[in-house]
Amino acid sequence: MKVFNFLAVCAGGALGASVRYGLELLGAHLFSWSNVLSIAVVNILGCFLFALLSSFLKEDGSVAFTLFMFTGFLGGMTTFSSFIAHSHMLINMKQLAWAAVNITAQVFLGLLVFYLTRKIYVSLQ
Repeated sequence: MKVFNFLAVCAGGALGASVRYGLELLGAHLFSWSNVLSIAVVNILGCFLFALLSSFLKEDGSVAFTLFMFTGFLGGMTTFSSFIAHSHMLINMKQLAWAAVNITAQVFLGLLVFYLTRKIYVSLQ
């Protein structure tokens, strides 16, 4: 069963990443969107799909389908939807301080690490 679940995540991830790339190409072709705008649209779409699917899928449903859809497909399409879902969960649990820490740390530390990594890389060239 664990192998099947693993394969479900792999298949969903491949499909989600392909959809993300396809939507980026479509946005650039049809609307002349920049890569940044295309990714923003994909992230917002991922949040919509995560909220929609998690609203009507039952928790007692298929583990493999849940892994395929959320960890695989939506995770491959965008990890932003998981970030938003976890932040929303903390807010719903009245864990506002942890929600603020989660949001702030991931955004600002992510940007800081990205910036420093690029700076170090350039300095080593």
